[in-house]
Amino acid sequence: MKRLATFLAVFTTLLLMLTAIASAAPPDCEDRPEHPRCPTTTTTTTEPPITQPCPTDPIALTAGQGFFECDWTPEVSSDGMGTVTVETVSGEVTRLVIMVRDSSPGDICVIEQLGKPIASVVEATFKLVYEGENYWDSPIHWCERLDTVDGQREDFNGEPLHLRVNFRGKRDTDGKPARVLISLSPGQVGGG
Repeated sequence: MKRLATFLAVFTTLLLMLTAIASAAPPDCEDRPEHPRCPTTTTTTTEPPITQPCPTDPIALTAGQGFFECDWTPEVSSDGMGTVTVETVSGEVTRLVIMVRDSSPGDICVIEQLGKPIASVVEATFKLVYEGENYWDSPIHWCERLDTVDGQREDFNGEPLHLRVNFRGKRDTDGKPARVLISLSPGQVGGG
């Protein structure tokens, strides 16, 4: 009986330790290495990242590409919301991450991370008007207002927001590769 009690005590202790380790683990840092809870690498550069402006037309990606990023300068919007829409056009999306930040890295306006999305259309929405301020009058460090982690991170690219979409997918039963279409609302400044 004493051995059983010792075994149960040791087993319970190990179980509690494993639970504590698992609950302290950061989010999937492979897809979101910039997340504040992921281990960081030290960089000494103060140069802004070189990222292309977002296109004015919807963006098409196939699973082989894995991710897309661009700098988004939203047109003035009357509803005060920013929305990134990802629609599965073919194949099957097995993992999807949508993130809008001030920069790369930078404060986070919105992040959606899904294993296998249930719907063929996924939206990530965030505020472009917040507590009497709006993005168009105060674009630099905009996401700091919406980030759930305290503190301000650098906004290297200035006014534009930084969009990053990561996804993985597989072919459908007809052999078509996973393909998604990304749309921005409001659209990129300069769009028609």
